[in-house]
Amino acid sequence: INHIPSFDINERKLNTALINRISKNADTVELNEEFNANSLQMYKTLKAITAEYDFDLEFNETPDLKTILKAFDIKIDYERTFKIKDLLNWLEVIYELINPKLVIIVALSTYYNTEEILKFQSELKQKNWRILTLENKPIENRSVKQHIYDKDNCYITGPDV
Repeated sequence: INHIPSFDINERKLNTALINRISKNADTVELNEEFNANSLQMYKTLKAITAEYDFDLEFNETPDLKTILKAFDIKIDYERTFKIKDLLNWLEVIYELINPKLVIIVALSTYYNTEEILKFQSELKQKNWRILTLENKPIENRSVKQHIYDKDNCYITGPDV
């Protein structure tokens, strides 16, 4: 994350992961039969709506659940306020859906005050997430390791946790 105000809980990669997860969890015979019955009705309706065109249109009579979810533009209903809880919620979604090995956040201290950063650190301590924050100055911490490098890329021992 290199620009915190621009993070989007409904970015394409997360949306695709959400659709895949829903499709996988909802794969039952009864549900597929219901979708097929409803899809046939929708197919007939679309054929009637598009009958006036002079060219042939092709429709999938039995789309799968992923296709239906994409057509309905499914998204996570979320109003972002740029508070630290929003960042934590976004990370929760990322780890739930795509489980990355590492998330890198650049300049956290630019967008959040010390109190919010300490809350962020406290929340991270309870999770099994790997988060790397890159800062241009030391930040107060109570529960995370800090490594400091100078402008010549020389390592300076960080404060003890």
